[in-house]
Amino acid sequence: MDPVKIIITELKPGMFIVNPGISWLRAPLLYMQEGLITSQEEIDTIVRQGFAEAYHDPSRFRQMDSFAKDPDADHPGGLANGDDDFSDWPDPRTSLVSLDEEMPQAKAIYSDSFEHVKSLMQAAQGGAIDVAASQPYVESIVNSLNRNVDALISLSKLKSSDEYTYTHSVNVTIFAVAYAHYLGLSEDNLHLVGMSSLLHDFGKAFVPQEILNAPRRLLPNEQEIMQSHVLLGYNHLKKVENVRPEVLQGVVQHHERHNGTGYPYGLSGKKNRHLWPHSFRERQLRRPFSPKSV
Repeated sequence: MDPVKIIITELKPGMFIVNPGISWLRAPLLYMQEGLITSQEEIDTIVRQGFAEAYHDPSRFRQMDSFAKDPDADHPGGLANGDDDFSDWPDPRTSLVSLDEEMPQAKAIYSDSFEHVKSLMQAAQGGAIDVAASQPYVESIVNSLNRNVDALISLSKLKSSDEYTYTHSVNVTIFAVAYAHYLGLSEDNLHLVGMSSLLHDFGKAFVPQEILNAPRRLLPNEQEIMQSHVLLGYNHLKKVENVRPEVLQGVVQHHERHNGTGYPYGLSGKKNRHLWPHSFRERQLRRPFSPKSV
């Protein structure tokens, strides 16, 4: 039986979600994490994340009592520690060079960017950092994606739990710049998107390692400390000379959600776009986010 598309509010426990193979670029509001929906709580989470539609396979529908008897049944499974999960992205532009031709350069760019993010975040512990040194790495990523988007995109899918924070920062930069290019942003804005993405988790340099790399669900107080990385990163980067305000905005808002369920301020809708600069300063003074443990 062919998959059936439904609006997200029609999801029910027992439905089996399938990935129709549609590019995330073309359907950003389509939920495509394959697996069995086992509870209303899962559905509520999907709705809060802003997804509007999904495809399910009626032939794989299961009653929840039978699922309880079969704990090894297919299940979508949450992504631990915010792990990246992206569907295949077809090239939204015409490639200037072949994949084989670009891949050696892409590998070098990915490796160099990884080492740069690692050294930048490690240097943060000592105080002074050179944010301007990130620009060549962002430019290299932008240029590689301009030549052939598939090379860096494919490398970003080689997941590893080792030094996750650094690989995540590079992966986010790759996907953000690719999507910004797809939206038709100017060259200057591509670099701003890239710089914001490369630095978005900079504040995690100030989060204790035992919390950052905890192999379990965080306790409420630990989750608060983890979430503090947003303002920790912003407060350090705003002291660095010549960091563009758009980059700081990207850093401070990267965990806000359109539906208001994000943090640190729970902004919703157009408030995410109009926060900078005056209203943010007012909010920061009126409602500081500073966990006691940090």
